[in-house]
Amino acid sequence: MTGNELRRFEAMLSSMAFGNDDQLYGTDWTNRRVVRLDTTTGASETFVASAAGGLYGPSGLTFRGDDLYVTSRITGEVLRFDAETGAFRDSFARSARNGPQRTTVGPDGNLYVANDSCDCIHRFDGDSGTFLDVFVTANVGLSDGATPVFGPDGNFYLSTWTSGILKFDVVGRYLDTLDMSFGATGFTFASSSWAAPVPEAATGALWLAALAILPMVVPRRRRAREALRS
Repeated sequence: MTGNELRRFEAMLSSMAFGNDDQLYGTDWTNRRVVRLDTTTGASETFVASAAGGLYGPSGLTFRGDDLYVTSRITGEVLRFDAETGAFRDSFARSARNGPQRTTVGPDGNLYVANDSCDCIHRFDGDSGTFLDVFVTANVGLSDGATPVFGPDGNFYLSTWTSGILKFDVVGRYLDTLDMSFGATGFTFASSSWAAPVPEAATGALWLAALAILPMVVPRRRRAREALRS
């Protein structure tokens, strides 16, 4: 991998994820839909129809088994669709209006939702969609595009616009801040980093910024802020 640009896609997307078929999918905020992308040609096609199930403000998407979860930010819901056909199934979980952004499934099988309206992380039962608890409490500095990810070291990572990447343990206790000068609104772990535990001093992550793909970096560690100490 070199980080050189290979292809530009025709769609303007707020988030992306690879599906069970290894195809790339993205949320199209403007057209209230989910699209499937051809990584060779850059062309896109509608996968989840516009406004399907009341979709309004699609911000994040997560595949899990036969399901595709898409956050409907304006209605405050996480909608569930068929991962193979894109057909609407149900309103899986309800969060605060104008809040739910990106999501991830944890090692416990539950759904974690970054919620801007409460500046916190909500956890929902992965089978029923029932609200379980606030996994990460308020005042963590969430921003548009906040991305929750469980790392290969078992810890929970959360991007913020103001602070960079915040690190928590498996029960939501703050551990550290991986400082990025301009903050971060999205990131993922490179596939090679899953082969071994992540070293304490570096993450081995490939950070994806809001408007550009950044090179692989080793972020500077920053002393924990008083507001985040438990």
